[in-house]
Amino acid sequence: MALIKGHDDPSQNLAVKLAKRLFRTVDFYDGQRFFTRRTAKPTYSTDPATGKDVMNPPPPGTLSSRWAITPLFLALLLVEITDLVFAVDSIPAIFAITPDPFIVFTSNIFAILGLRALYFCLAALIARFRFLKPALILILAFVGVKLLLMSAPTYLPVIGLERASPIKIDTTLSLCAVLGTLVGATILSILVPRRDAPAQR
Repeated sequence: MALIKGHDDPSQNLAVKLAKRLFRTVDFYDGQRFFTRRTAKPTYSTDPATGKDVMNPPPPGTLSSRWAITPLFLALLLVEITDLVFAVDSIPAIFAITPDPFIVFTSNIFAILGLRALYFCLAALIARFRFLKPALILILAFVGVKLLLMSAPTYLPVIGLERASPIKIDTTLSLCAVLGTLVGATILSILVPRRDAPAQR
């Protein structure tokens, strides 16, 4: 997260590249279809009765015998993979608060249902609050250390050391650390804005 910089070009996404390599794709939309046999971009004409644009039938010889993926399907693929990534990423964050399987399971369900909408909010926040991404890195590092302290001591005999009891960081302390890091990053972003940010009038 600290070294890799994001990009706004969806065509550079690994899932899109893999889909284009495995399946035949076209670079135009065919209405609301995920798959198409057209080889030429559809044309539209205005229906005199309704005044709405209607897609014209494909010209002779422009239909392929093979189906192809439209950009609409690629967009759906990206959205669903994003949901999956958010759901998986939320699991270590939950373990930073509690190991209760019920809470882990239910919060993961809510992550799948709600984080797609929150993603757009987070994307806007990261652009506005420049210290939010480093704060998220620190939180994930804290989660990793906490999980190691809970599980690693029982495996010390594997590397020739004496077995020790797991070290559990208090739930309240963990929650305060997470909230404190986020609040601190937000306040710091407001107090120290980007140098290239336009001046507010």
